[in-house]
Amino acid sequence: MESLGRGVPRLLQLTLALIKPDAVAHPLVVEAIHQQILSNQLLIVRTRDLVWGREDCQRFYQEHSGRLALLRGIMIRGQT
Repeated sequence: MESLGRGVPRLLQLTLALIKPDAVAHPLVVEAIHQQILSNQLLIVRTRDLVWGREDCQRFYQEHSGRLALLRGIMIRGQT
C-alpha cells in the first residue's frame, strides 16, 4: 500500500482501459493515451494486445453491460 503522506495508507485500485482499434492503428495516438494516463499520476501495470472476434466482444459486453453504461456516463461528464 502506498501512503498519502500523512501516514494514511492508500489502497491500490485497478482499472481496465480498452483502446479502440482505430486508435491502436496509430502508434502516436497510443503513445499520447499512455502519456495522458501517466501525467494524471496513474500507473500502467500491464498492457496486452488482444484481437477479439465477434463472440469475444459479445461475451465481454454482456458480462459488463451495466457497468459499461455507468462508465460511459462518467466519461462523457468528465469530458465536458
